Amino acid sequence: MYLIADSGSTKCNWLLTNNDGEQLGRYDTIGFNPLFQSSEDIALEIKQNEALFAIAPQVQKVYYYGAGVSSDAKARIVRRALSHVFAGAEVITGHDLTAAAYASYNGSTCICCILGTGSNSCLFDGNHLIEKVPSLGFILGDEGSGAYFGKQLVSAYLYNKLPDDMVRELEKGYGLTKTDIFEAVYQKPRPNVYLARLAPFIHKHKHHPLLADILHKGFVAFITEHVLCYENAKQLPVNFVGSIAHIFSNELHKAAEECGITIGEIVKQPIERLVKYHVERVFNQE
Repeated sequence: MYLIADSGSTKCNWLLTNNDGEQLGRYDTIGFNPLFQSSEDIALEIKQNEALFAIAPQVQKVYYYGAGVSSDAKARIVRRALSHVFAGAEVITGHDLTAAAYASYNGSTCICCILGTGSNSCLFDGNHLIEKVPSLGFILGDEGSGAYFGKQLVSAYLYNKLPDDMVRELEKGYGLTKTDIFEAVYQKPRPNVYLARLAPFIHKHKHHPLLADILHKGFVAFITEHVLCYENAKQLPVNFVGSIAHIFSNELHKAAEECGITIGEIVKQPIERLVKYHVERVFNQE
């Protein structure tokens, strides 16, 4: 049996399947990112899901695609964790951008983008993936992502730019204080996830002029830096994967129209399409 995993920094979807793509089990854990977590931390978190850990002896191969798996060193961190949990399985790791490309590919060359906790893009022709611009993470980049918009909201809160009713809602509903923000962002693990968790608040108040402006500028910045860098970007379909692209699809379409690009598909969770790609293009070739 095969176990396929698609992990962002916030959430990881796992699907157990056979050669024919039959869904034998589905599991959810927190997301993993070797930029912020060790092999031991990742393995421990996986074991917290008793149902997932219980099927470990049955798994012959693990295909794991995740955020932060962008170098051999980071891939080794994840492989070490997975080999510890799924001791009898062959472990194959890849970047979450690869999973997004596989899941959104529909037979023709396209630009594939991730807009979730973080952001990234690539050009994909069905076989070769070209990454033109590196993902810089939430501190230096991640334009248009949940962490990016969360950072903008927190800055507006700390600079006293938000109306009183929003301030009260953030402090009561999300426990925001200057002390807690600084501790979560500068001292605790997974600061990008802490910031991205504010996306529902932003969505609720997305028509407020300040937040509408933040969203529009963030999506335009992403398209400018991560889409228009590709040759013929305005002639190719641009597909998006991730929760931020999904919940802010109207705002994303407006930014895309302004920038002259054409959105093809928006996929909220790619795991099922990822399995389909493996059944059609991977399993039968092994």
